[in-house]
Amino acid sequence: MYSNILEEFFKFPSLQSKGGKIAFAALIPLYWSIAFVIAAGIPDFSGLTGVVAAICILQFTYTFPPLLSLGYMLRKNAELPGEGFDPVTGKTTTQDSGFKRMMRGFMGGRWYVNMFNVLVSFRPHILNFG
Repeated sequence: MYSNILEEFFKFPSLQSKGGKIAFAALIPLYWSIAFVIAAGIPDFSGLTGVVAAICILQFTYTFPPLLSLGYMLRKNAELPGEGFDPVTGKTTTQDSGFKRMMRGFMGGRWYVNMFNVLVSFRPHILNFG
């Protein structure tokens, strides 16, 4: 919030400077005071935060890790000989793209692990995870 809003729009000093560190330290009690007023003003705030946390944490547990694994495996399995990243030019070379490349990535290697990741990501209740 400090870097993105206060520095950019309100021209606060940078967090790397001494003035920025002092301004940030001064804003911390103000931030917590506002948070306390909001928390005290909402009945059963802990219940609200519990529901929000349960909804959000489910995604970090059952959706994002299998999706990240699937994306990595698709890229890794779709690589053909001669493809890759050239650190000298900073460019990545590929021989094809699109659906054909994605299917080669999905079916290459351990396709059953990719299928499991798809099932876990998009339908966690099928596997009784949620």
